[in-house]
Amino acid sequence: MFDLVRVLPLILATVICAQARPNSHANSRRSSSAVSPFVISSPAFETILGSNPTLSVVFNRTLPLFHEAGIYHPPTDSMFVVSDTFSDPTITNGQEVQVLVHVTNLSTDKPQYTILNVTSLPNPTSGARYLHNGADLIAMVCIGSSATSGGLFFLNPYPPFNVTPLTTSYGPYPYNSPDDATVMPDGSIYFTDPVYGFTNGLRPPPYLPNQVYRYDPATNTTRAIVDGFGRPNGVTHSPDGTILYIGDTGADVGNGTIDTQGQRSTYAFSVRNLPSGVDGSTVGPFVTDRRVFAMPDVGANDGLKTDLHGNVWGQSTDGLHVWTPNGELLGKVLYADGDGGNLGFAEPGEVYLMAETVLYKLDISNTVVGTGVFT
Repeated sequence: MFDLVRVLPLILATVICAQARPNSHANSRRSSSAVSPFVISSPAFETILGSNPTLSVVFNRTLPLFHEAGIYHPPTDSMFVVSDTFSDPTITNGQEVQVLVHVTNLSTDKPQYTILNVTSLPNPTSGARYLHNGADLIAMVCIGSSATSGGLFFLNPYPPFNVTPLTTSYGPYPYNSPDDATVMPDGSIYFTDPVYGFTNGLRPPPYLPNQVYRYDPATNTTRAIVDGFGRPNGVTHSPDGTILYIGDTGADVGNGTIDTQGQRSTYAFSVRNLPSGVDGSTVGPFVTDRRVFAMPDVGANDGLKTDLHGNVWGQSTDGLHVWTPNGELLGKVLYADGDGGNLGFAEPGEVYLMAETVLYKLDISNTVVGTGVFT
């Protein structure tokens, strides 16, 4: 979580709010307004935006309810979002907490949100839809708390939203504070584990490096798969699963300090089997061929997603950045993110942007479909 603040153990209350989606779209046509949020770096971005792109406000609240995640569940037309920490006498009994928010009726003109009572997720951060072996679940990572280890969990996207822990430690060592996850085509789950939980005072001192893990639900095994990061944060993959993208937000030390020489690039890796050294067979997968994919000119990529064309979408401090698979910037969608940390693809041509107290909806060409949303 980029620019993370203190989080205490999750104490959840349920609140249901409804708001009609506004009729007027903020900064709609990029070609007809001096305040357009759309920055065109390549003509190909025009195709992605479509003929009439719009950026509208779904919810605008005083509480920071729309901070991370953005995991769409098509069968229920709903999205799972994670808040930043906040204290409210009615919702949280005055305690500083981070909550899981369920946005429903997403495609209608009257979306609603509910703060879910899921106390078995210790400070959730992000995740992805899991569709393998007949399952329809949410793979969710959690930071943990001072008393409870974070890790990787399955969340049932249907009531009663029951939770299944998958991995909360690497051997005897609890994870630092898992931040993001992506579900690969083979059903394995890769997740990042920076030390932000400790540097922000909500987790004990870390025992593990800032690195990335691969969990295999089929064998219930976990491997350390990539290391060498300042702060590994957002993670996603190409549509075919052969490329892994990881954003490093090491420039944000995590205690309020910004290291201007710290890492803020997004890296690409090849995911492939390699020779075993025995009888010509192969083993793996391994994550190899580390290379700089792109570095935002402003900020660093917290949330990362890809579309089915292989374009890479990243949320940074000035808004949304979109790159081609070869790392060329296509364009941006500028908005005040308020330390928000992610984006989420929904129905074709719909992208939701988490901006702390605001949830935005971006309507673009319906040829844009998020990787892993439907299959």
